[in-house]
Amino acid sequence: MTLPRLPIPALNETAERYLTWVRPLLNDDDFSHTQQVVKNFVMHEGKQLQQDLRQFADQQACHDKSWLSDAWLDSYLNVRKSLPLSTSGAFRLDLDLPDNGLMRLAYLLVGMAKQSADYLSGQIAPNISPRGEMLDMRQWLSLRGIGRIPQPHTDGYEIAPMAKQARYIIVFWQGQAYSIPILDADYRLYSVTTVKNLLESITQDKPAADNMAVLSLAPAEQAVELYNELSEVVDNKHNFQLLAHSLFHVHLSPAAFADDADALRELTFLANEKLWAYKPMTICANVENNSYFVHLEHSSYDAGALQAMFARGEATAQDLASEQSPDFSTKTAELGKLHWQLNDRQRQALADLQQTHHEKAKNYQVSITTLDIDTKLIPERTSMDFLMQLPMQYAQLKTFGRIRNTYEAVDVSHFMAGRTECVRPVSSESVAFIRALSAGNADITGFNNAHQEHKNRIKACKRGHGVNRHLLGLQLMAQQRGIEPEIFNDKGYIALTNDFLSTSSLGDRRWIGDFAFTPTPLFTQGLHEGVQRLMAVFKNT
Repeated sequence: MTLPRLPIPALNETAERYLTWVRPLLNDDDFSHTQQVVKNFVMHEGKQLQQDLRQFADQQACHDKSWLSDAWLDSYLNVRKSLPLSTSGAFRLDLDLPDNGLMRLAYLLVGMAKQSADYLSGQIAPNISPRGEMLDMRQWLSLRGIGRIPQPHTDGYEIAPMAKQARYIIVFWQGQAYSIPILDADYRLYSVTTVKNLLESITQDKPAADNMAVLSLAPAEQAVELYNELSEVVDNKHNFQLLAHSLFHVHLSPAAFADDADALRELTFLANEKLWAYKPMTICANVENNSYFVHLEHSSYDAGALQAMFARGEATAQDLASEQSPDFSTKTAELGKLHWQLNDRQRQALADLQQTHHEKAKNYQVSITTLDIDTKLIPERTSMDFLMQLPMQYAQLKTFGRIRNTYEAVDVSHFMAGRTECVRPVSSESVAFIRALSAGNADITGFNNAHQEHKNRIKACKRGHGVNRHLLGLQLMAQQRGIEPEIFNDKGYIALTNDFLSTSSLGDRRWIGDFAFTPTPLFTQGLHEGVQRLMAVFKNT
């Protein structure tokens, strides 16, 4: 079944919605100027850019892409800062898995590998939304084995071939990387017991002398130089390929973290923990207390797709535990160990990179606050996402005396090559309600008005009629023409595209728990919202 293409809204519709969204972010004089700028844009450059964007969308559709696909990927691959300190994130896994200890972990790893086997054999079941919509499977490409590669100016990707061959996962233990066969050349799973035994062998090994994972924490241009130099050695080049072509990575921690906030801080920013940050997904398992987290390199995955993958992985693990005679591979599984060839200067370079990253990453903190909410008091059909935005706006007003721009992600994977749209939850209605609440004279009418406006914005984004992505597309067309329309340098556009807070909701928290990600540059503060939990991520400056 072919999914619908990502829409391009009518120019007048986006212009009108843009003015509505930007109004509470500007004073009267700036808003009046923005109104005139938008009017001029719609009457002049906007018409041609809209036509350009529609033509570009037609061209991209021939390659099963949306008009946003390339720009979206480039926005991540162009990042030159350390990935754990810019675009990466981490989240807790809440899975119902058989057994305990390394056997429990082995069930999860084999369960996740089953999806790769299905993908490689062309038998992967389509992903379906709670509304029964078919969802785009583009993010599932990573199940084939994919890795980000540091390159000058813009990073690249290396993808494992589709040829029938054995598939591996990479396990990091105290700085050392190991390869574990997880699928044979016929895409049959190795047994859970086999994987458990190999994990056990790993945990009995000594720490590594050289922790190559440090390289992936460096800012891009430093990483490129060392990566290219090391790749001149055949063994090192082979190891880098293993890291990229492996299905996914596993990071084993020998000792438990103090709490979830400590775990998320360590596994997001990697001040002390070390893993290969170029891998889209690394399952972080604690040997001591059976807790699992995931480190996410964001260019390949959104949280919604990962949630679906781990739900399937859990179900497969449970099925394997209940089967009498699962059809596992009978081929011999041998543990591999990645050995690196480095000279003294290169070792010192890694040590310097590690120290520099540690000094930066240690400034980031994660704080989790649980709100005591009696959900029985919340009327039916009330948007929990909206409710979670209110205390953040209230806190802004009380702390800073004003409410600034907030990012809220909306999944649009029901479109071809769809990822996320951006909704702006700060509205004239929400600001009016929060100000009334602060003054002690809020009423249900004000609440309902703010609630309805938030719903309207979410619905527009779900239809592919958001503001930010469309304007971005028009801006990209302007860049191709070599022109700079005034709208993209106007205070309104700057206000709407710079986030004071960044928020994300995972909806159903059945499989994925608290989520941490890098704070926004504007105030180095980010928020993850959940139904009954708020998690603040902030940086000490």
